[in-house]
Amino acid sequence: MCFQPTAIRPYQKWNWAGNEIIHEPAFMVQRKLTRKGQSLNRYKADIREFLSIEKNAVIRGLIEKLLKQLPPDEQLRFYNNAPGNRDCRVKYCQYYLRNFSYQLSKGGFDEWQYPEETVVLKTGDCEDYAFLLASMLEACDISPYCIRVAFGKIVDHASGATWDHAWVMYQNEMGSWEIIEPAQYLKHAKPATSAKKKYSRTQDVEYLPHFVFNRDHVWRVRSNESEVRLGFESYLKTRNYFSKFHPAFAASVHGSIFDEALKGIPWLTMQRIKVVSLNVDVNTAAYDPRDHFDFAYIDESWAIVQQRLASGTLKDFALAAHAIADFYAHSVYGYFMLDPTTKKLPVYDPAAPQPPPDQIQYDFSNLGERPGCKSNTATASTYWTNRKKIISGQWYRWFASIPNVLQNNADFAMRRCLPDHDALAVDSPTYNPDKHKLFTSKREYDEQFIARKAAAIAHIKKAYASGNYDW
Repeated sequence: MCFQPTAIRPYQKWNWAGNEIIHEPAFMVQRKLTRKGQSLNRYKADIREFLSIEKNAVIRGLIEKLLKQLPPDEQLRFYNNAPGNRDCRVKYCQYYLRNFSYQLSKGGFDEWQYPEETVVLKTGDCEDYAFLLASMLEACDISPYCIRVAFGKIVDHASGATWDHAWVMYQNEMGSWEIIEPAQYLKHAKPATSAKKKYSRTQDVEYLPHFVFNRDHVWRVRSNESEVRLGFESYLKTRNYFSKFHPAFAASVHGSIFDEALKGIPWLTMQRIKVVSLNVDVNTAAYDPRDHFDFAYIDESWAIVQQRLASGTLKDFALAAHAIADFYAHSVYGYFMLDPTTKKLPVYDPAAPQPPPDQIQYDFSNLGERPGCKSNTATASTYWTNRKKIISGQWYRWFASIPNVLQNNADFAMRRCLPDHDALAVDSPTYNPDKHKLFTSKREYDEQFIARKAAAIAHIKKAYASGNYDW
């Protein structure tokens, strides 16, 4: 639906809470046991054991160390359940892992560590840190029902490469599930030169869950992935944890438009801005096209952006910044205004709209279906040409609600005659000719994506510098 603010694809389609309870959570774990000279390296265990027991004293001690690194006013967030404080605890726990190091298991033997062991060793792999991070969150008074450790894979759609991985999902205070990546802040060994080339240009990544669990249950996440159809124990046997995955890759994919546009702002402020931006994307039950510059609500959306920027609150700034990025991704402004020589877009000024009206012409005949339209293609093209304003596509989805005040307007019928959102939007770094119709070559599409992202970053940076925002 929206401009990808990070290299991670939107993930609203998954039920991160899990779909189907697995009644047999035991599996053959690989851990070396030695007694009286005898050694055993495989035995049955329940995977839920790898999350710490309730009120674990060792994990609580780790949280106390974390608190000592924070100023007094931030420490209070761990004892006060005012809105936003639980989300802050999650971000601080994730960031605290910067004190630990990532290390691959050697010899092909994947000996998972219990959270207490990772605390002592200060090193581990993605599973070990997923177990530790989930345990830390629960120790911070985060409900276990809002926590999942996910087993699945990461797909790099730019190269086609896949990595088996484990990470943490957290249902934030706004009700949205967030990916909490354990590897993001870990100390990573510098990759070899060949590895740097492989991971440094990653820009279109998707997290695909197969199974999720917390201290109470294991769930299957339904999808078309073949791995999901396996039994849980059989699934774990097929995973190749360490020959494919590199932690530097996981850290790099979390780079964000906000990181570039708002470089230098306090770390926690950045995290809270990202949470607000994420929620407006995934909460389709409260979808309003004016938050995203959809359905050709260009002037209306800019009016809301200006109101939010004028409010002086960081929450409103986050919503405005999200919308600004969506303007460049969703509207046809880039189609008309890309400089053919420099391949750059000027920052849009709502007070002086561009392009000139005499340059605006629309022909919807090659732009795919217009779902819900009751007029023919020629009539729709003429209608939107005569308005002499830039447009965006309609994001009409069965699972999203649209405010009645918009649907009841007389002009909404012609907004349903706009091309589909995906046909016009340039919101993903990967060109998909099966969906996108406005640009008919990968070269054109790539030029547009680079220029639109750069313009969005410049616009958000300018908006932040022009205000004085506070929570």
